[in-house]
Amino acid sequence: MDRDTTIMEKEHVMTMETQLTTYEVANLLQCSPSTVNKWVDKGTLPGRRTPGGHRRVLLKDLMALIVEYKMHVPETLVQFAPRKEVLYVSDND
Repeated sequence: MDRDTTIMEKEHVMTMETQLTTYEVANLLQCSPSTVNKWVDKGTLPGRRTPGGHRRVLLKDLMALIVEYKMHVPETLVQFAPRKEVLYVSDND
């Protein structure tokens, strides 16, 4: 089963406040969980620790990292990516 599908099944409605595990973040970004842990520990990616010591990352913080570092937006998260707006102006009157 695709890991992106598992994340979507975890919560039927994802919001920018959805908490992800570092393992889920790693699968979305196609990197190792230890890389995500380092980002959280260094403050590159804001996160918090559960009472059991596990790291959690808010979806809004993950999206901010993706935008800041111009990373590929995983298909699962496209709906949360900022939209580029184009203004078309015509001088034809």
